[in-house]
Amino acid sequence: MQFGSAATAYQPGDLIQLTVVGPALVQVSGVSHIGDRVSFDAGGSIVAKASDQNIGKVAGKPDGNGYVTVFVNF
Repeated sequence: MQFGSAATAYQPGDLIQLTVVGPALVQVSGVSHIGDRVSFDAGGSIVAKASDQNIGKVAGKPDGNGYVTVFVNF
């Protein structure tokens, strides 16, 4: 990841834009199944069974810590 040469530091709460395409290991709130569409809720959590503005699909079963592989396609 590259940042602009004028950037000196990033503070908690700062936002940066990042576009990702491909698999990512994420923690999904609630129950998820392979093929479920996922999205962000109002609180910023990733939720399964999204119907609007989804960010990808669940591509694997949850591991023991509640993380699943999501194929992200912003």
